[in-house]
Amino acid sequence: LVVSAAGLVANAIAALLLHPVNQSSLNVRGAYLHGVGDLLASVGTIAAAIVISLTGWLHADPLASLLTTALIIRGAWQLVRESVDVLLEATPRHIALSDVRSTLENIPGVESVHDLHVWTVTSGVVALSAHAIVREAEHHQAVLERACDLMGQMGIHHVTVQIERREMFERE
Repeated sequence: LVVSAAGLVANAIAALLLHPVNQSSLNVRGAYLHGVGDLLASVGTIAAAIVISLTGWLHADPLASLLTTALIIRGAWQLVRESVDVLLEATPRHIALSDVRSTLENIPGVESVHDLHVWTVTSGVVALSAHAIVREAEHHQAVLERACDLMGQMGIHHVTVQIERREMFERE
């Protein structure tokens, strides 16, 4: 009970320090979740120790361990899913590729968009790569600027648009 109480204090301090920045990166979130898991384990151990000392019911300890484990797995699963999405360069769940395509194609001067890819580089950094057919050279800069502005509004801040004056399918 005494050791768990000391662990509770140490883990509460760690969780309080990491909480404000735990969304900044997968690494920090992993450290935060680890600290929260240890915090939960301390709470479970303290509760089990109190129940055992008051009632003698020894099953309180493994029950607290199972509950703590379930909560840790639940929290870690989301972190694992997000890590796999980054490694596989998957389109972020909150971005609809069809909306991105139609937004780009609705920019004045853009005839079509192809080779569109949106992926998460790391936590909070979403990238886009696309090819756009813009036949009139005088529209190229305006199209690039508008694409960057519109993608920024969609949460995509690293934007690469290759402007093409004619179809390049046969060369790609």
